[in-house]
Amino acid sequence: MPWLAAGATLSALSMAGLPVLLGFVGKEAALTAVLDPADGWVSLQGGAAVAVVLGSVLTAAYSFRFLWGAFTDRSRPPLGDPSPPHWHRPSWVLVAVPVVLGVGGLVLGVTSTALEEVLAPHTALVAHVPGPEVHLGLWHGLTPALGVSVLVWVLGASGGACSRAAPSRCRCRCRPSTPGAATTT
Repeated sequence: MPWLAAGATLSALSMAGLPVLLGFVGKEAALTAVLDPADGWVSLQGGAAVAVVLGSVLTAAYSFRFLWGAFTDRSRPPLGDPSPPHWHRPSWVLVAVPVVLGVGGLVLGVTSTALEEVLAPHTALVAHVPGPEVHLGLWHGLTPALGVSVLVWVLGASGGACSRAAPSRCRCRCRPSTPGAATTT
């Protein structure tokens, strides 16, 4: 399972938008495009900016939670029989898919400036809207998009940690206190 864990980790960290992976490059491009809405924050563009940031936080949270739940033995408090389940060796297909996607995200993230040249003929077909010009790359300096990315990682990690905490220790009150109980808060 080490190959499966490595591939799934690379894939999940790319989805969470961590640096050097393609997910980071895409998230930075999206944030750069929406963080300065031409029509102001109370507009469709401002709403898109909020949606991109909230979506990024939720994606980071469930990526971190997935890694914790899938590859640790302390994913949740034991209920009923605490004996671990019997695990079988995963097939090569189950291992190959996340490895190929994870390595692909790493390679394309590192070579993202070359990827922009490949995509340029296609992006030229899209009608341009007012706003900043966006380029693919790993480093654009200390920008508002990078600051928002750091905030996304912190909030995502906090959300992932809260979702794996025992319900009595979770301060967000987002989980039922007993199995099967619903909350209204």
